[in-house]
Amino acid sequence: MSEGIPDDVRRRLELGGGLEQLVRSLPAPQTVQEAADAFDAVSDPARLRMLWALDRAPLCPCLLREFEPMTNSALSYHLRLLRRAGLVATTVKSNYRIYRATARGRAMLSFLRRAVP
Repeated sequence: MSEGIPDDVRRRLELGGGLEQLVRSLPAPQTVQEAADAFDAVSDPARLRMLWALDRAPLCPCLLREFEPMTNSALSYHLRLLRRAGLVATTVKSNYRIYRATARGRAMLSFLRRAVP
């Protein structure tokens, strides 16, 4: 272990099994990337509002535009990011694409509700 580490840091690390144990306990890089992607997806206020709305009810883009006015291409872009992060899913009904929050999306919102005062 590196010299000069404060004693309290060294003791805490040793209690946890040492630096090697700490490194082994970290999530796999893919898991970390998926978490980063999910947080990136909700880092935009418009996407976060859409996710909150889709948690309340499945909606088509035409309804999402009612409270989040933007061009079709911008809306498509935001929904694509939410989908890629696994926060929303889509189904096709007749001529409509319907979006809804996934279990991962609901878990993200639950986390955010606890994290925001």
